[in-house]
Amino acid sequence: MLLCMLPLNATANEMEARRIMVGLKLFPAVIAADYLISEKKNEEGYLQLFILYGDNSKQANELATSLRQIKEIKDIPIRVQIHTFQEFTRKQLPPRAAAFIAEPANGQINAIIQQGISTSTLLFSPFKGDVEKGVHSGLIVSDRILPHVNIKTLNQSGIKLKPFFLRASRQHE
Repeated sequence: MLLCMLPLNATANEMEARRIMVGLKLFPAVIAADYLISEKKNEEGYLQLFILYGDNSKQANELATSLRQIKEIKDIPIRVQIHTFQEFTRKQLPPRAAAFIAEPANGQINAIIQQGISTSTLLFSPFKGDVEKGVHSGLIVSDRILPHVNIKTLNQSGIKLKPFFLRASRQHE
């Protein structure tokens, strides 16, 4: 019986990896839709972006390398840092514009969401169900791939996304 489950697990992992890569490509567009993006530059004039992870630092580094290739969002240069979920929720980190959740946060998702709300950090998760739990943004796969946003959490954080982006997104109230 266990042998029958192996292809299913491999397929599930492959699907998760695809969601992560598609999400990473969508992430800059979500950041660019923020009305206040130009106000989120750090003291050096960069947008500070975080890749958040639990255990898989290798994957987080690969995602950070990929994200760094875009160099700027809305003509603002970016800086990418990698942090664990615990560092994000427990340490005083530099101000950041947005954070990409690189692996399922499981029992830590609520603390990550609360930190995102309190610091107005736009959170993006490619994992199914995270937007419904309170993450600001993610993606939804149906007959096409669409941005998915949590309106309540965006409002609690004071993050305002452009109307055109919201009309093109699936919204969770």
